[in-house]
Amino acid sequence: MNTPKRERGHKRQHFVPESYLAAWNDPSCPAGYEPYVWVFPRDGGAPRNRPPEKVCVEREIYTIPLPDGGRDLRLEHGLDGLEDSFVRIRKDFIEPRKRLPAVPHVKLVAFVVAMQWRTPAARKHIQDQWEPVLALGNEMIESLRRMTPEERQAAAKVSLPSSGPAMGMDRVKMIVEQPLQTTLPSHLRVITPKLAQMKATVLCAAGAARFITSDNPCAWFDPEAYKRPPMYRGVGLMYDSIEVTMPISPTRCLLISHRHDLWDYVDVEDEVVHRTNARTRAYATAKFIAQGPTSDTRWYEVGCPPE
Repeated sequence: MNTPKRERGHKRQHFVPESYLAAWNDPSCPAGYEPYVWVFPRDGGAPRNRPPEKVCVEREIYTIPLPDGGRDLRLEHGLDGLEDSFVRIRKDFIEPRKRLPAVPHVKLVAFVVAMQWRTPAARKHIQDQWEPVLALGNEMIESLRRMTPEERQAAAKVSLPSSGPAMGMDRVKMIVEQPLQTTLPSHLRVITPKLAQMKATVLCAAGAARFITSDNPCAWFDPEAYKRPPMYRGVGLMYDSIEVTMPISPTRCLLISHRHDLWDYVDVEDEVVHRTNARTRAYATAKFIAQGPTSDTRWYEVGCPPE
């Protein structure tokens, strides 16, 4: 049985992989300089050129702390394997526009799922969901503590409907305190096979415009959601109109959808690239990344649904 690697000290970890961002290195970087990408504030402002290794970094974002003060890095090592597979798939299949065999296709989809659920944006989303559950549980525990023995006995006789196995408060507390470490494996296990059944199409920039990426590069968007009743406007894979997009490189962007009539690779004009970039920027948390130092006003247009 493999045991997790244990380390001590603090470590910087990339929540958007350096190897992924390297595709956006500015090709005009002078010889002898460290390669860099251009990092823009999400809502506008002057960009800064930064080496990919210094972009989208946070300390201990995936580390599982151990009781003895050590660090369990099994999650980081698993993500490293996905990143290595992605870089090979991008180079060997996606850039030359070759059809993806089954295994590389699943690995690519798993990388997309990881990119969705490994970021600070995902961490905040998970905590926002579970913190009220933890607060309610603590309130119930405190309420039980104040009860008399007779009241506790009466409360124990109350039978509540259950839709599945119960989750203990220790587990809920762990999710709130370590949301990525506790939920990323289950997201990979559950969502990857669902996305793998959908159609993966690569949009290829055919003009001068180039795709951007961001600190939260995987976007789930449903252009038809506004037409549904309010309580059904959430974004979910059960809806035929769902679109999952993730930039692959400045000239490639992955689109996962239920549109099985689409080709594996589709050339798109500049206007489609700019609209895709507007979505990528809108889903960014704090910054987006481009290959060059100029942006386009169309990237900041989010639009609004009709009445």
